[in-house]
Amino acid sequence: MDHLHHATKTAIALERYKMQHGDYPAELSQLVPEFLPKPPISPLTGSPFSYQLENGTPVIKSPDLTEYPDLEWIFETCAVDWRHRR
Repeated sequence: MDHLHHATKTAIALERYKMQHGDYPAELSQLVPEFLPKPPISPLTGSPFSYQLENGTPVIKSPDLTEYPDLEWIFETCAVDWRHRR
């Protein structure tokens, strides 16, 4: 599985969590084991994705990708959009 696939699976788990609990989790570990079998990690680095809520929108960031330091995925109702933040 590639990096984007892992991030997308995480986004789907976040939406499922929200549907069941009414809001997004404070941290990705809350998705385990109900929505994901284990905490999501980047297959490129082996490190966990970083996660935060920005104005109620989940943001998953790639860990330690030196070529793309600002690469992040922003999920809005399961629509995946990746952006470089400057």
